[in-house]
Amino acid sequence: MVEKIFQNYLSAPRRSYFKDKKMFREEKCLFCSTSEKLKKESPPLILDLGFTKVFVIANFKNCFLVVNPYPYVPRGQLQLVTHRHIQGMKELNDGEMDEIFKELITKIQTSLEKEYPMVVGFNIGINYGKTAGQSVEHFHIHLVPRFSSETGFMETTAGTRIVDENPEETMERMSKYFK
Repeated sequence: MVEKIFQNYLSAPRRSYFKDKKMFREEKCLFCSTSEKLKKESPPLILDLGFTKVFVIANFKNCFLVVNPYPYVPRGQLQLVTHRHIQGMKELNDGEMDEIFKELITKIQTSLEKEYPMVVGFNIGINYGKTAGQSVEHFHIHLVPRFSSETGFMETTAGTRIVDENPEETMERMSKYFK
């Protein structure tokens, strides 16, 4: 009976790319390394951590804003990351909760809509635990602008997403909203 229910399987070949990357096997957390560097340097900046680059847009009291270096939308995919090394939302303190959810999510969404007027929606997501897709075990929120033009010929026929803006361009475009 079970075999008949699961006749079709979805494949996620992109996951193996992330799973095998050296950046996820480093002893030092890449977000903690970024947080440490932000004590000495001010955004916008590109931090070369050796195994990956981090594109930092803004630094706040409890968190910082970066460009997702492996986006799956054409442009503007960001991550809001806590300075403190915690894994999940239930570990956030009141200051972090207030800053992230009362101040920044709305400000980031508004700035993305201003910079990318063709945005028609958003996904705001938290992956908690490896089985949920959390590849870096440090709390961060994905802010993903959605565009009506996303599903086109390449996505549907070739299983390929077109990303038309590199992370550095996104960092440069978005940093003006957080000075």
